[in-house]
Amino acid sequence: MEVNTGVHDGFTPVKDGNEGYASSGGYSQISSMDSPPKYHFKFSVNDSKSGDVKSHEETRDGKYVQGKYSVLQPDGLTRTVNYHTDDWGFKADVAYA
Repeated sequence: MEVNTGVHDGFTPVKDGNEGYASSGGYSQISSMDSPPKYHFKFSVNDSKSGDVKSHEETRDGKYVQGKYSVLQPDGLTRTVNYHTDDWGFKADVAYA
């Protein structure tokens, strides 16, 4: 099984004092309450044993988000969703291949 993850801009490993209850996976965002949220993440899974194939990437800068994810469906098609937010809300384009 292959799993690729990235820990990303603005994140650093920390001890959160909740041993056994690390809901953040051991990572905490370094930010100020006065600064707008900003992050980027990316991961992919390609497990030949189970057939699980998927990926996801997302970037956020303040109130704006854009990203893409894909999933290999049981019927053999790959569903790909490109999405973003703008001043009018959430928009998504879905494609099958």
